[in-house]
Amino acid sequence: MGRAKVCYVVPALGQRGTTRLAQCLAVFLDTDAFEFSVLTFKAPPEGVLPSEVQFSSVSGEMPAWARVRLVRGLVYAYRLHAVLRRECPDVVIGDVTWLCNALVVARLLTGVPRRLLVRMGNIKSRAWSNDVGPVTGWFRRKVTGALFSRADVVIVPSQAAKDDVVERLGVGAERVTVIPNPIDLERVSERAQEAVDDAFAAGCGVTILAVGVLNEQKNHALLVEAFARLAKEKGACLVLVGGGPERRRLERLAGELGVSQRVLFTGSVANPYKYMAQATVFVHPARWEGFGYAVLEAMACGRPVVAGAGSGGPAELVRDGVDGLLVDDMSPECLAQAISKLLNDAALRTALGKNAAKRAREYDANVVVPAYEKLIAEQVERSRVSVR
Repeated sequence: MGRAKVCYVVPALGQRGTTRLAQCLAVFLDTDAFEFSVLTFKAPPEGVLPSEVQFSSVSGEMPAWARVRLVRGLVYAYRLHAVLRRECPDVVIGDVTWLCNALVVARLLTGVPRRLLVRMGNIKSRAWSNDVGPVTGWFRRKVTGALFSRADVVIVPSQAAKDDVVERLGVGAERVTVIPNPIDLERVSERAQEAVDDAFAAGCGVTILAVGVLNEQKNHALLVEAFARLAKEKGACLVLVGGGPERRRLERLAGELGVSQRVLFTGSVANPYKYMAQATVFVHPARWEGFGYAVLEAMACGRPVVAGAGSGGPAELVRDGVDGLLVDDMSPECLAQAISKLLNDAALRTALGKNAAKRAREYDANVVVPAYEKLIAEQVERSRVSVR
């Protein structure tokens, strides 16, 4: 019996968590048992995937008459069906909610793909309630819950994400499987050794670092406000790695609080690990996360992490007082106190950082990817049994 064909479908590859997952699956899946390919709507940047990984794209501009969300979804479903019917994968893993919905629709209409696994990487009910309001959020929960219930398996990266899918989207718990996001520790370690070429960041003796998209969910405004309360402490500086729609507002806020000279906005960078390696403290102020890849990567670099106790995925990665600090009341005062505690206690920082690096090894791709292999093999077997 030949290798099982596994196709990972994602809108695009770049610098987000879906890219890290695609890279880990491409490198660590057993090539004797699985033939891995990637399908996107946009060609990935050069070097993102190993050269031996088969890549295909869904091409074509969206027609003008498909501007309505529902119609656009049907167009995506048709185009996905056409490519997947040609490629004939044994198992499809879909990522990003709207694309997963389109894959389910394609399968309902055509029977392709045969086995469909969909990923819910974020706590979507909180995202929708925040972004589109309660009514539209309720509608999206109902539609997505109904569609995800028609997939063979829903994969989530944390218990918090599973609770959201089951309790808020209404998907049966028996259909939802928790597989944490994997990390390529060797790659992170190698890239963390690169020198920081930014003179400001390189010259900071005490660095408070945050990495992530500058948007409302990531809550960097809270961190800027907390930093303003301790900016003079040991000459600390704040480095925000990442770009996003909130950047201008954050720059204005830093100016209003009188700390703009101590805050660096790097924009998007190809290698955030070199900043993590030199940081004194890593802070993740996000309101919610399905997992928190940046948290895990900072831990892999041996950095103590400060995060919110109610943030979801990060609160499962970080063990309070063991490899980081979890803040119950995410106010500027309380967040500043937690950061200050680490800045003023080198022994605590060292102990938490060492434990954080050990904790990260539990999520090494060599440990996590076999869980994907087991799940995929089970789905392939079920597919073969069903057609006998």
